[in-house]
Amino acid sequence: MIGILELMAARQQQPWEGTASALLSFGAGRERWPDSPDSLGRWLANAANQQRLAAAGIRVTQHKSKTTAHERLIRIEIGHLDTSDG
Repeated sequence: MIGILELMAARQQQPWEGTASALLSFGAGRERWPDSPDSLGRWLANAANQQRLAAAGIRVTQHKSKTTAHERLIRIEIGHLDTSDG
């Protein structure tokens, strides 16, 4: 999760969108960072991790691109802090 927070800080909190492979390269060498695009995608899709990110004000969505390649894209943006109890 720290890598995601660092990414958003480096982007001055502007949304990021790209593939899991592109996001994986951002976190290369970081401790506790997934080692493959598939594992990163699964980590981001995990409900508990989504809740942790939401509590930190980070919203992650995944969708397929509209190009002929139909890549799976990840969008990370700063949202409202989740103040719910869970």
